[in-house]
Amino acid sequence: MFPLSLKSGLVPRNKFNVLKTATTINGCRQFVKTGGSLCSIMMVFLLPVLLMIPLISCQHSQQIISRNTENSLPPKTFLIPQWYAELPKVDGCRIDYGYSGIYLDANRQKEDLLKNGSVNMAKNDNVFIEVGWAGTQTHGQGLTASYILEKEWQGRASVLEKKLKIVREYRMENGIIALCAFCPDESLLQGLIDQIDDSLVNINSDDPPEWVKEPISHPGHVYGIGIAPNQIKPGSAWEEAERQARAALAFNLAVHHKVLLKTISESTSSMSQKLSETKAEIVLTDVTIIRHGYSHADQSFYALAQMPISAGRVNTGN
Repeated sequence: MFPLSLKSGLVPRNKFNVLKTATTINGCRQFVKTGGSLCSIMMVFLLPVLLMIPLISCQHSQQIISRNTENSLPPKTFLIPQWYAELPKVDGCRIDYGYSGIYLDANRQKEDLLKNGSVNMAKNDNVFIEVGWAGTQTHGQGLTASYILEKEWQGRASVLEKKLKIVREYRMENGIIALCAFCPDESLLQGLIDQIDDSLVNINSDDPPEWVKEPISHPGHVYGIGIAPNQIKPGSAWEEAERQARAALAFNLAVHHKVLLKTISESTSSMSQKLSETKAEIVLTDVTIIRHGYSHADQSFYALAQMPISAGRVNTGN
């Protein structure tokens, strides 16, 4: 019944009377049950249970791993291309980012990237923005808007969609990011392609990016920091951070031009100032999203927007 090479095991002599007789192989103690042994009874009933324990344990571990994976945050090593961490500097070309889900149909994915990229470029090129804030702003930190309305960009987006070129794509978890460009001629486009840095950088840290802790300041420009909470799709979170960055630009410009519809209340301390339903209506022109970042500690995505502060590019809304 068993091969001779089998070293040990239990061989029932009678399959209908296994509790009464059993024998071991290869020098193990042989016993014959004549009246039914307690040890034999325990062996028969406990052996299947013992064999099931590893299976149950393995299944439980797989369930834990599966749950942790589903609810996981970006890992400590969060790699993105250098061209996304910091926007390439190229004269003569308009550059922006596009976001899309992952599709089996490559043509549909390309269409989504171009459409989204054209919308972002149109908003950054020229947009009338109405923003409201409430709460407390901490010095050096981005201010999250209560509501953001962006208008008068749709027509330009439709035109740009036909002119944009996808220069680079990078697949992240649950989505694609793309570097989109509009260049007047092919030589400028080729020059942009030649100088793009495709190296991967780890943007994750236990603290917000340095440009958040110590905001950048250059004469003639105004900056806005956008913050978005963690989302399943990193691209969606960064897109929201870019929207918040434009809102922060509107706030800073409204303060600079003294066109806030409600003034800021007295500072609650040297580090913060209390806002009371403050509102601004501003036309943003020539906005550029120049940085992206992520902090594992506060599970937040960051974007940094830059814009010339010249009077000819900034106007109050009607």
